[in-house]
Amino acid sequence: MKNVKMSLMAALLLGSSVYAFDNTEVTGDARLYYSTFDGKDADLFGKASSTADAGIRLGVTTDVNENVKAGVTGYAVSTMGLEYQVVSNVWSGAHLNEAGDLEYPTTGWFAEAWLEASFGKTTAKGGRIEFASPLIFSEQWDIAPNTFEAAVLTNTDLPDTTVTAAWLANGNGFSQFLLVDTQGEFSPLGEQGAVVLGINNNSWEPLALQGWYYSMTDYMQAYWLQADLSIEGFVAGVQYGVMNPYDVYSTADDSTALGFKLGYEGIENLGLYASYSTTDKDGDQYMGNIATRPGEGWGMQSPLYTEAWWNFGYVGLPGTDAYNVTATYNMPDVADLGLFYTNIDTDGGAGAAYFKNTVTEVTFTAGKSFGNLDALFAYIYADDDAINDGDAYNTLQLYLTYNF
Repeated sequence: MKNVKMSLMAALLLGSSVYAFDNTEVTGDARLYYSTFDGKDADLFGKASSTADAGIRLGVTTDVNENVKAGVTGYAVSTMGLEYQVVSNVWSGAHLNEAGDLEYPTTGWFAEAWLEASFGKTTAKGGRIEFASPLIFSEQWDIAPNTFEAAVLTNTDLPDTTVTAAWLANGNGFSQFLLVDTQGEFSPLGEQGAVVLGINNNSWEPLALQGWYYSMTDYMQAYWLQADLSIEGFVAGVQYGVMNPYDVYSTADDSTALGFKLGYEGIENLGLYASYSTTDKDGDQYMGNIATRPGEGWGMQSPLYTEAWWNFGYVGLPGTDAYNVTATYNMPDVADLGLFYTNIDTDGGAGAAYFKNTVTEVTFTAGKSFGNLDALFAYIYADDDAINDGDAYNTLQLYLTYNF
């Protein structure tokens, strides 16, 4: 039934463009991602230690009338047969069955299909959508992001303030340790979904304030507060998060996290940043994206300033201290360069799933656009007690995206 319903939605949206063709926009891109690492019993460019995937994104948006918009975005991913001789791993979880085995070398799904209506300063959007907030969000690191089946209201009646209210019923953001579930399938976020309330304020232009509340009635409630300041080249920020699991799920204390950031952007094309975060040891909740692996004590990305460039997931674990130093430089007509250093010390938490661990990551990136082609190269040095018998290892990655 899902395919029938989504095909009908697509037909309706495409049909609407007949009446508003001048306001219809088609966007898309083709992607090719590759990664390889070395280590114990693993060699750079070896089949067993390499990952590749190809993907296509196609999106259509249109104005149905003066107050209503609609959009559809589809993704398709394919191994292109590289799993036979070149690589053994894939980027997207959409390829995998429930056991984690490669079963769908080529597959596709509708990631977005929505209607949006505006009335004064209030906007209502419903359907399949990407969603952005600190503790539930669509992650962009994979070849295709996770999305949600949701209803979202936003209002800007208050000066310099955006109020958000959302109900997220289903998501497709978890499959093993990859994004997007089998063939892009959606499943419930808890028994009754997730309620999200947020407020963003920018009354004083240099200061951006945000506060968020989350509730999953069968799992937990959470809070997130953040303030970011940018003035005369200096940037600073502070974050505070709380996750309160319900007793039927966990009897542990609330999990809390605190993050700080300082930086300087006063030199043309150069950005320098340092950040620190800490999570309490008495909690048992991962301070990260609730929508990826919910209730399993481990997630994908964390909103903390210290999140590593590639080895994400650690900084939000209970009993963790982390710091990050980042330098970015836009070399005109050459490349956008980045250097990222992250150190993470996890001392374990109240949950049995957590462990003591130390991780060091150093990442260098170089990105450049060649017309419609965006290219990014990354070199990652990692020393992780839990991987490769605790010995350091290297990872090379190449991201190619052709926009059309």
